Amino acid sequence: MNNGDTTFTDETSTRLPQLENNDPWIIWINLVDLNLDDHLDIVASPMGDKGGLFFLNDGNGFFESQDNIFNIGIDNLFTFLDVNQDGLIDFFWSYPACDDGTCPEVHFIVRSLGCK
Repeated sequence: MNNGDTTFTDETSTRLPQLENNDPWIIWINLVDLNLDDHLDIVASPMGDKGGLFFLNDGNGFFESQDNIFNIGIDNLFTFLDVNQDGLIDFFWSYPACDDGTCPEVHFIVRSLGCK
């Protein structure tokens, strides 16, 4: 947390649920308002054997872990963007249709992101 004097204090252990130390590394972090409460939530993409990790911001900078709400699978690629420029964030993810790489990728766009 910013101390206001060009220094920071590590409050990770009190603000964010702690994962097992043997979990895969986080390789991508997205800050997006998942529940339209005007507070940025965290969606993390770990390396390897897990799908997305979701943490909702309570508005005071404390985060609560959520289930994999989009059912992101192992090694799926995903991002957030406004596909049709309507001002609403869309969720896009893709994965190979088969394990041997001979099938085309499957792509999905979720239009309901942020609906309560």
